[in-house]
Amino acid sequence: MTVRLGPFGWILLILVNVFLWAPLVVVAMLGFSDANSMTFPPPAYSTRWLSALLSDPVWTQSITTSLLIGSVTVLLSLVLGVPLGLGVARGAIGRQYSVQALVATPLILPAISLAVGFYFVFATLKVLDSIVPLVVAHTTVGVSYVVITVVSASRTLDPRLEAAARTMGASFSKALITITLPLISVGIIGGAVLAFLHSWDDVVGALMLGTARVQPFPLKLWGEMQNVLDPIAATAAVLLSLVSIAILLIGGLIVVLRRRRMPTGQAANVLLRSGASS
Repeated sequence: MTVRLGPFGWILLILVNVFLWAPLVVVAMLGFSDANSMTFPPPAYSTRWLSALLSDPVWTQSITTSLLIGSVTVLLSLVLGVPLGLGVARGAIGRQYSVQALVATPLILPAISLAVGFYFVFATLKVLDSIVPLVVAHTTVGVSYVVITVVSASRTLDPRLEAAARTMGASFSKALITITLPLISVGIIGGAVLAFLHSWDDVVGALMLGTARVQPFPLKLWGEMQNVLDPIAATAAVLLSLVSIAILLIGGLIVVLRRRRMPTGQAANVLLRSGASS
């Protein structure tokens, strides 16, 4: 079914996009300004502040720290979230809706409440000056994203496919790897993207759990804006946004390619190959 937008729909769509993209455009203009301070509109444009940011070891270290925390968060979120999501979708873990509500709790609670709770826990354990608190805090939210997307993807999965693979001789692990996971890969990829994006731009958690030695990119950007408000802060904000947009586009592209390579009807071929190789 194709939905056609009338004149009012197009006008509303354009206004919404302008509202969403205008702040990023303004920040990008400030970040690539040639001025020594934030002036709008910029007198001229240059990449001097981007070069200064990428050549500053403090900034590059904060970017590396955020990428490391985000990568570990995604890995742990998938390891914990995919099995939990499959268990919830199949009704193997308690009442489905009650478990889903419990899993979604980190997404509902205020971020500052979670950050304060994690701060006192890790302060008691005396491990604040490491990436462990941030990884655990981000994984808590990341698991929620993965479970929700996996449960949603599993609802479109025909359970008879995995059962048929088992009757054809495939082991549980082989049926899971060759049948179930490829067919719900859209949900897995979506959860991984959301988990990384949350970790990448989480300011509240970084403020509470970051330190001078473990300084994620959002925390460094926040400190720069509090102390010296120059165009390098705008450049960092643009870089933070561009990485988020790039990850989102890459995740969407992978999902589209997966759907083209694995349409629903092709599941039977996968099933036959799984049974033949077992």
